[in-house]
Amino acid sequence: MGCLSLNEKIKTKFMFIKLFLLILIWVSVAIYPQDELTVVRSLNVDSLTSEIIVYFTPGYKQRAEYLAGILIEANHFFRDSLGVENDYHLAVLDETQWNELNSPYPYGMPWNNAFRPYVVFMPADTSHGAVVDDLSNFLERNDANKFVDNIGFHEVGHTYVCEYIYNGRFSDPEIPFRWFDELMANYFCYAFLRSVHPDMADLLYDVAFRTYDTAEFNYTTLQQFEDHYFEIPPPNFHWYQTTFIKRVIEVYNESGLNFIREVKEKISWDKEQTTEELLFELEEITPGFLKWAAQLK
Repeated sequence: MGCLSLNEKIKTKFMFIKLFLLILIWVSVAIYPQDELTVVRSLNVDSLTSEIIVYFTPGYKQRAEYLAGILIEANHFFRDSLGVENDYHLAVLDETQWNELNSPYPYGMPWNNAFRPYVVFMPADTSHGAVVDDLSNFLERNDANKFVDNIGFHEVGHTYVCEYIYNGRFSDPEIPFRWFDELMANYFCYAFLRSVHPDMADLLYDVAFRTYDTAEFNYTTLQQFEDHYFEIPPPNFHWYQTTFIKRVIEVYNESGLNFIREVKEKISWDKEQTTEELLFELEEITPGFLKWAAQLK
């Protein structure tokens, strides 16, 4: 993509401010002193019981079955390739029930509760809402709908990070490194989509490799991401996520699923370590992490 004109930069900047002041895209940390699964069950929801238990707003069975089908494919993919069995619930809710839930995110923004029992929340209706409406400013409407689902699959990726990489030892807010957690959630998401739903992976690629003006961002390093996680403005946060995805794509093209296997096997969480120490360990698994991190200045 070529350089943007000044007017295009201004337009793009304000479009992202509008979008990401409404959402923290792909932020999957929701620290709630409650059991969301119990709350979901208390709503007037129907349910599907298959390999994944799905709770859904009455009238949205087709949508629930569609999403459940993809997530079951993901479960089979990671079971067969990594030997990991993951247990989570899916809640597919309309705007009314979303609001009854007191979701920390606006309607249409997928999220997960970040601790057991895991619940992944996805919108029953993507025809409206701040998220899909603003995504439609730079994506075709159908692609914007699909991208909302991609965010949901990233949220599922976080549950795999907790269970496979950390062996269930950590959940939010105890995870060792937030930047690493986000990168690995993207890795699980991209690996599955690239293998099973390449059209969705292409969409993830297209959004990640857009041109972003970072001149006014206050945070650009991994350590800043770690230290200021809850202070990072939404457009800045989105740029971090695209940066993680681009690194994921580079590593996946070189190492595929072996990267996930080696991370699980070779990185120990028994001792505290710094970002620099973790980067050196990742460098030994797949070279390029030190150079990548050094460019984030």
